[in-house]
Amino acid sequence: MAANQITDSAALDKIRTASTAPVGVAARRTPRRTFQSPVGILVRGHYEVLRARQLSEGGISLAVGDERLTLDELKVGVSVCLTVILPSGANLALRGKVIYHYCEATYGNCIGIKFGTVPLFQRRLIRQYVSSKQAGELSDEDGA
Repeated sequence: MAANQITDSAALDKIRTASTAPVGVAARRTPRRTFQSPVGILVRGHYEVLRARQLSEGGISLAVGDERLTLDELKVGVSVCLTVILPSGANLALRGKVIYHYCEATYGNCIGIKFGTVPLFQRRLIRQYVSSKQAGELSDEDGA
């Protein structure tokens, strides 16, 4: 057996789960950036425009306020279709599922949506937006 080979199953489990450990309200595998723009959401034939909170390659969080669309219609596990326009002008059409609800003092009720399969060119556009955070720009992770 090689000297650097790990044999302790507890150590192996820690390594396997390190990237999926919960951070905040949900497990995050990709960097995120504040994204406060309108986003179209289609749920079971009902279309509404909600305000985005954050965006990452893996998903988006949206504020659910006084719109006709309610948290009852946006239960965890519900599939949605999203229309997102990035500041660059790029239009994205994405599918996803609601994975959590949370409440924020500033924005009220919010939902987290995990994207399904995102085409590579759209993933690159999102990555470009997230990685282009301006100097001095605070994200919600930084306390903004």
